Amino acid sequence: MTTTRRAQLRVRALQVISEQCWDPQFDEDALAGVLGVSRKTLDRTFSEGESVAYAIGRARVQRVRRSLLCGQCRSLTVASEGAGFTNLSAMKFHFRRVFDETPLQLQRRLRQQEEDVSRAHRWGRGTTGVWL
Repeated sequence: MTTTRRAQLRVRALQVISEQCWDPQFDEDALAGVLGVSRKTLDRTFSEGESVAYAIGRARVQRVRRSLLCGQCRSLTVASEGAGFTNLSAMKFHFRRVFDETPLQLQRRLRQQEEDVSRAHRWGRGTTGVWL
């Protein structure tokens, strides 16, 4: 397989991962099937850099993080299941590996920011700390 073909396959694989990662049944074998390639070809395509499993886990935790950041979901269990994880511990492991913080640390940071904004508005200041 040429370098160009491998790069095109990797781009397509990442696109499919992004679209399908919410499905708990979606894994490396399912991805290979969607792409119409063997598992070995898929693994070779991802041989430089992250693995296929890592790419799927990263896409899933990105969905979890988006859910938490936009306020769409405050429950880690619900966000985790909605992103395709069947195991909360696995989600937490991947989350920390990708973002270098736990989901709980992210939630605490978001709550602190909300409190800071609320406090600033109560004191007559905008979010920049400048008097309105």
